[in-house]
Amino acid sequence: MDSAPRSPSNRFTTNVCVVVSLCLILLAVSHQSIWIDEAATATYAMKDSFRDFAATLWAEHRSEAQMPFGMWQAFVFEKVIGHSEYALRLPNVLWLGLGIIALGFVGRRFDMPWLPLLMAAHPMVWHYVDEARPYAIQIGMAAILLWASVTLLADSRIRSSALAAWWGAGIVLCASNLMAALVFAFWFVVLVYALRGRWRQITASQWAGSAAAVLLLSVLAAYYGWTVLRGTGGARLWDVGLANAAFASFELGGFMGFSPGRIAIREAGQAGAGALLNALTPYAVPLVLLALTYAACLPPLRNALRAQADRSLLLFCSAVIVLTVGGVLAICFLMQFPFWGRHLVALIPLVLFVVAVAIRAAPPRYGHALLVVLVGLLLAGSLNQRFNERHLKDDYRSAVALAKAAEREGQRVLWAANLEAAAYYNYEPEFSYWDVRAHTDWHVADVIFYSKPDIFDQYGVIAERLGEMEYVLFAELPAFTVWIRQP
Repeated sequence: MDSAPRSPSNRFTTNVCVVVSLCLILLAVSHQSIWIDEAATATYAMKDSFRDFAATLWAEHRSEAQMPFGMWQAFVFEKVIGHSEYALRLPNVLWLGLGIIALGFVGRRFDMPWLPLLMAAHPMVWHYVDEARPYAIQIGMAAILLWASVTLLADSRIRSSALAAWWGAGIVLCASNLMAALVFAFWFVVLVYALRGRWRQITASQWAGSAAAVLLLSVLAAYYGWTVLRGTGGARLWDVGLANAAFASFELGGFMGFSPGRIAIREAGQAGAGALLNALTPYAVPLVLLALTYAACLPPLRNALRAQADRSLLLFCSAVIVLTVGGVLAICFLMQFPFWGRHLVALIPLVLFVVAVAIRAAPPRYGHALLVVLVGLLLAGSLNQRFNERHLKDDYRSAVALAKAAEREGQRVLWAANLEAAAYYNYEPEFSYWDVRAHTDWHVADVIFYSKPDIFDQYGVIAERLGEMEYVLFAELPAFTVWIRQP
């Protein structure tokens, strides 16, 4: 591929954009309550020894078994900075920071010094920086893969540093999550095809390093295969279809920042397409503005495709995106596993690179206006998502506080919610949703903490009890309703 790089942008401008981007992602980390998925991470992070950690991972049948590096790094960082909500999320800044620096190199090379700002302003990036899960690792490693890819493709020779970065970031990406390994596999196929005429440039030492990396990835693939064969996996609460790809695109585009929040969208999605449309209607203005801004990038993108240097890289990125989305959709359909935006989060750097090339290809005034409007909208969505109460996480911290207060008053509590999150806040309920399933004497409960019935009340037993008017609504928290028995 004969892609000539653009003239390097001003080093100072690039460095300023990188520093500002790093400051922005620090702002994204919150002290909010942990929620269900984060509670699983906290369980691994708080293990006393590596032996306990490894034994738990080996016996695990949930999706955490398919996130070995994600769980391990949480375990390591917890021993250094603790396990408060903020501490569990703070390592994400490191992983994403590496990606921002990598995008700084990409932006400087291709005369787009503001490229890191696009990622640092993105609502999806903000969301996963503020979540103690391995998705920020994936974004950061994917940004390094992007730098390595464009360097390998644009340079006249195969640089060892780029090849080493490709394999190193790829191994970390694959070890962070099974779904991320699928993204890497499709990315790898496209890169191998793009470099098909240059394999003879690879030196003996580069081949040896690549062989070692492939061997390590093969071991990881065998481990993932073993977990799949024994039935390990995440929750399958939704049907699989084009709606998954649509919602993933909604997230990848940054539209989630202008929405009623994940909890509200989840509830509306369960009620049907009409309810979902009604939930989004009040936010139509910013959603349409963001969509129109992306649409305004299409004419300059068409111009960029006419330039040979840009065309090669744009087609490469587009091929990775299309092949990955199509491949993941096909695999998940066959496995009947619903995927979401988080499973494709590693595509964010590629998507933003395509958008950035389009902005750079526009006439100067038009391009500057596009950049300001896009960064402004994305950042506004991120700030809204970070500080608006609609976007709060499931509030287990407040729910546990209320449950403990009720028990101190001699009331009996039924906890129809996640037990790991309760344990994180040092609470063990007298009755849980497991007691309901076991048909024990849970109906004597004076207070019921009710969350996400599709998970914790799948057969509607508790809902039926609440509908008998024996209980009245006492409080509402994000993802919770609290019911007390009438006197």
